[in-house]
Amino acid sequence: MFTANFVSAQNAKSYAVQGVVLDQSGAPFTGVSVTVPGTTNGTTTGQKGDYRLLVPRGRDSLRFSFIGYKTVTLHARDAQLVRMQEEAASVDEVVVTGIFSRKAESYTGAATTITGEALKKISGMNVFQSLKSIDPSLNIMTNLTAGSNPNALPDMQLRGTSTFPTSGGAAGMDLKGNYIGNPNTPLFILDGFETTVQRIFDMDMNRIASVTILKDAAAKAIYGAKAANGVVVIETKPLLANETRITYEGKLTLEMPDLSSYDLCNALEKLQIEKAEGLYDNAKTPGDLVEYQQLYNSRLEWAKAGNSTYWLSKPLRTGVGHSHSVNVEMGENALRAAATFAYKNINGVMKDSGRETLSGDVKLEYRYKKIKFQNIMSVWNVNSKESPYGTFSQYATLNPYWSPYDSEGRLVQVLSETNSLNGLVGNPLYDATLSTRLHTNNLNYSNNFYVEVLPIDGLRAVARIGISGQRLEDEAFYPSNHSKFVTMTTPEEIVRKGSYTMIYGKQATLDGNFILQYSKDIAKKHSINAAFNMLLSENKFTESTFKAEGFPSDKMNNISYARQYAEGTTPQSYDVIRRQVQFMGNFSYTYDNRYVIEGTINYSGASSFGSNNRWGSFWSVGASWNLHNEKFLRNVRDLTSLRLRASYGRDGNSNFASNNSYALYNYLTSGQYNGFTGAILQNMENPNLKWQVKDQYNIGFDMMYKRISINANYYYNQTKNLVSNISIVPSTGFNTVDDNLGEVMNRGWEISLGYTPWQSKDGFLNISGAITTNKNEITKLSESMRAFNELQDKLAAEYNNTAPVRKYIEGMPLNAIWAVPSQGIDPMTGREVFINREGKRTYDWSEKDMVYCGQTDPKYRGTVGFNVEYKGFGLSAYGTYEGGCEYYNYTLVERVEDANIRVNVDRRVLQGRWTTPGQNALYTTKRPSYQLETGGSASAATRLTSRFVQKRDEFSISSLNFYYNFSESVARKMRLKRLQLKCSMDNVATFSSIRLERGTSYPFARTLYFTLLATF
Repeated sequence: MFTANFVSAQNAKSYAVQGVVLDQSGAPFTGVSVTVPGTTNGTTTGQKGDYRLLVPRGRDSLRFSFIGYKTVTLHARDAQLVRMQEEAASVDEVVVTGIFSRKAESYTGAATTITGEALKKISGMNVFQSLKSIDPSLNIMTNLTAGSNPNALPDMQLRGTSTFPTSGGAAGMDLKGNYIGNPNTPLFILDGFETTVQRIFDMDMNRIASVTILKDAAAKAIYGAKAANGVVVIETKPLLANETRITYEGKLTLEMPDLSSYDLCNALEKLQIEKAEGLYDNAKTPGDLVEYQQLYNSRLEWAKAGNSTYWLSKPLRTGVGHSHSVNVEMGENALRAAATFAYKNINGVMKDSGRETLSGDVKLEYRYKKIKFQNIMSVWNVNSKESPYGTFSQYATLNPYWSPYDSEGRLVQVLSETNSLNGLVGNPLYDATLSTRLHTNNLNYSNNFYVEVLPIDGLRAVARIGISGQRLEDEAFYPSNHSKFVTMTTPEEIVRKGSYTMIYGKQATLDGNFILQYSKDIAKKHSINAAFNMLLSENKFTESTFKAEGFPSDKMNNISYARQYAEGTTPQSYDVIRRQVQFMGNFSYTYDNRYVIEGTINYSGASSFGSNNRWGSFWSVGASWNLHNEKFLRNVRDLTSLRLRASYGRDGNSNFASNNSYALYNYLTSGQYNGFTGAILQNMENPNLKWQVKDQYNIGFDMMYKRISINANYYYNQTKNLVSNISIVPSTGFNTVDDNLGEVMNRGWEISLGYTPWQSKDGFLNISGAITTNKNEITKLSESMRAFNELQDKLAAEYNNTAPVRKYIEGMPLNAIWAVPSQGIDPMTGREVFINREGKRTYDWSEKDMVYCGQTDPKYRGTVGFNVEYKGFGLSAYGTYEGGCEYYNYTLVERVEDANIRVNVDRRVLQGRWTTPGQNALYTTKRPSYQLETGGSASAATRLTSRFVQKRDEFSISSLNFYYNFSESVARKMRLKRLQLKCSMDNVATFSSIRLERGTSYPFARTLYFTLLATF
């Protein structure tokens, strides 16, 4: 059996080869694809890893491939015993779409596939941390506010922003559950079923076999109504073991705060600024002046003694966490099973914050002749805690000459020494000692059942049904002695001290689909692939919010002790039902393994749109040319693949709340009419709300030559019928209504390269890099947006507004920055000089002079990295970069130019602000007076100016990894099949062209972790 047999066929034009394929552990490998390169001849290995294949005369090599493993090409005489190794890079042989799998050579879509092992070599924390370092077309955005908060889910988009911001929920409600994703977020498919970002975020990475990103219309059209933002398909590891196998992974994690973006004053510097600004001279009475001078002297004396409170360190720690994963595989022939139990405990850098995940997954598979039954059941529970120490931004404002302790070392409740100068400032460290509770519990379950039948050769029928559910409980309790109530001093306010917010949510999802897939080779040169899918789905969720106040004691921390509902509130509830039905057909024809044409049509109905537009049609056509199989290239040595692709099509986006398109009534319980309860409209109906659709063009190129791989795509996407909330006249009884507002274009390039300069039996060196560009432009807007832009101009004109506003103008990007052009600070007067719309210099700022000053979305993004292994030792490093964008540096506005001198400030206040005539300065202290409508005047804040629009170029070292794989002989001596030790670091360093405070609500962190992986 282990000898290749050269047996003459009936026509003596072929010979038979047979052998056995083993996996990395030495077990028989079932389901491996065995093909003859350059022909359509192929087979798959049986239950014992065995195969037999007819090879045409003149062909002497065989190719062995399986998703998640390195493709092996051997001479026929060396193919009697083949060992497959897990892949360390992208998989290029097979594309998994979640509905069907297809060879890359016969696929016309643009897709990137990454193995689970490759993901873990970059980062072992979660899928998104790895993906951001692999494919830059999937932009997993850095959250400058939430930083490294373990409970913050990432925002992401594929190939640019294509949707206006929309609330997606009920007015006035902050939905805690991840029921409706961001309209720009891709669709996530896990083992054939739609899932959420939160599910993937908390998923045990050891279960993942591959991740495939579907990018263009030819790839995504099979999902039709939900595919406009791209599709990310995740497949868990298949059941392969014919013997009992146990794999354990343990991880120790250290979260270390990164405060490198902060540069605050120490106590002496802060007092120097306060003295120069005349803080202690601005007294109303002689008595106040004496008090202020005494206060200054006491603070100065304390600071000169070497004292200075570094408040940023007070709520922080090195978070020590750990995670464990145990996978048990067993079975033989027809019946196989695998169970995974995982526990992850992440302790964030803010004290007492963290995320704890406990999950269990059981996969069963039974084969009977040509029928396969499979069931995947998963249960996972997430407990998340926010820090009782408050938000990190609080600590950035506390003066360094304040001490959190009194003379006896006890925490004080109020920090400021006098009310007349600083007012009442609470001590957030004191708050942390109270019974503050900020907890969320999220219990989830899913069960997916599959039946697969192979009735005839080439035909595959699959029926799948899945149910999933979620139960959410969120509590936020602040006791009455918390510093957030320190300013409530009147008798009416005192009884309202203490607050409790309780949120209950639940979700239930039912999905079912039926798939027919047919593949047939005809007369050697013709191949057809066809697929049909019918999908039915229902997603129901509800969330209720209760807000109460008035808790006499911090010991009374149950909502039943509340005095009343929070002022101006009543219990709120939000309910949504979303249903969808979909029919999809896909057909592909291949001629002589050289020319491929493919078409998909999808007809979908969804409840998210107006009653006149419930149904939508989506489609795609694609073609590819396998040049490497042409006669003039077939004999080119080391040319494995050379392929051209093109596609065009349309898909949709239904990621919106279905309630918003039709009239909903709410009972009016505040009173009755003749003994009857009334009802009022909750939102304005729009029966003509259309599907948001995206027309897409894609041209692609793939090449594998020697040890170099190149993939390139050019895309042009036009999003039409953009859905968003628009402001309407109040006389309708509503403030907003959902409507179709315009069109947006995204176009750009994607290029990825891989190079293996060295590979031998002892190891390898892989170098990779990728870059993607994107140009975003609003190409059409409805008249409804004119009123919206006018409201934004009014907002910008408010005397105390310093934050950028959103305006949407044809020909401009969605995420544009609008500000008045500036020529800087006049050295003689200290006032800012603006350029008005007539091109003239002026000291007067006007919202009518605002112009486009840049965009926040990068024009290009990319990744670089390498992975080297030698005799078991491995080292890898990956980085990301982006540029060609602008950023409105709000740190300079809020912490330097408009800095509140009564609290701590950025150190740049010491040198950068104008003080005397003739001084060249970057920042001013001279701002015009603004007349208030209520009478009197106020100093206007720094207005929106191009002076603070800065070019942003950034490079981050996202991960470093060092690992060692013990040899099989050493592992066997320890009665193991595999043993690996690993040390890694994520978020190593960030280098930026601008200086701004990062992680304002929750700081960023570097993550160091140590991993042990063992297979028994």
